[in-house]
Amino acid sequence: MGALTASRTLPHATKAGHRIEPGEVRTMPLSHDEVAEAAVTLCGKDLGAHVSPVLAEEEIRAHLSASLPRQLVPWFLVFLDHLPHAVNGKIDRNALPARVTAASRSSTPPRTEVERTLADIWREALAMPEVVAHDNFFTRWYSLLASAR
Repeated sequence: MGALTASRTLPHATKAGHRIEPGEVRTMPLSHDEVAEAAVTLCGKDLGAHVSPVLAEEEIRAHLSASLPRQLVPWFLVFLDHLPHAVNGKIDRNALPARVTAASRSSTPPRTEVERTLADIWREALAMPEVVAHDNFFTRWYSLLASAR
């Protein structure tokens, strides 16, 4: 199994390099026909979303990218069959599983010399311990740039 990183839930508004209204971000996954529930979390300065049910990440990411400004598109997505609920029926944010780090997800290492060179550049530029084929340099770079402002 993979490594887990602790995350915390967002208050009504927070700042991670820019002001974030979690309700605004949360409504976007819910506007997808197949999404039943969603919760927004913050892990360090990375915005994330817990989504139910399990869907194709690329499909949800494309939906969010078309609907939200780039800085509000969650950096990580956690898919669950069902989000946990408290006795009162609300989403139990304390019971949401932590984000799975890049090192723990199935990944494809750089295969060609060009991919290895680019991975080395990205790893150094972004101080990332590992770069895999599914990492999005532009999303990560933008996240770092926004948090530096």
